Order: sequence, then C-alpha cells, then structure tokens
Amino acid sequence: LLTSEVIYGNPFALPKFSGALLADFTVYNETNSAAVVITSVTEGADGVYTFVIPVQTSADVLTVNLSKDGFEMETVTVTIP
Repeated sequence: LLTSEVIYGNPFALPKFSGALLADFTVYNETNSAAVVITSVTEGADGVYTFVIPVQTSADVLTVNLSKDGFEMETVTVTIP
C-alpha cells in the first residue's frame, strides 16, 4: 500500500498559478538579442495571460520568463508567425 500526504492538497493536481503582474514577466527577442517592452499583461482564467507587446518581425523567436518569489516557470519560447 502506497500512501502520500501533502499539506496543500492533491500532489497530482497542482493549483494553477494566478496573480502575476506585468513586472513579474520579461520577454526577450532571441533573434535580435534585445529585450521586448511589455505594454500590458492581462490575466483571464487562472493561469492564462495575454501579453501586449510592440509588433515583432515574422519568424522572430521570443522567450517569456517569470520572476516571482516562491514560483518557478520554465521558459516559454514563441516564434512569431
């Protein structure tokens, strides 16, 4: 019999991250080696964020990072269509 106890609920169903602010994110254009200024970040459903950034060139590769105490996020890579 295998049992598992956690303080904060089911260990296999982690809560969605919510409550991030614009200052918690960075966007970097890997193609141009330049930071991208984020104009706004809006949270819809928990853990779903919409970013407004200046227009980027098609095929540019962007990376999105989160920097918030107590949280960790894998870098997200986006290729501009």
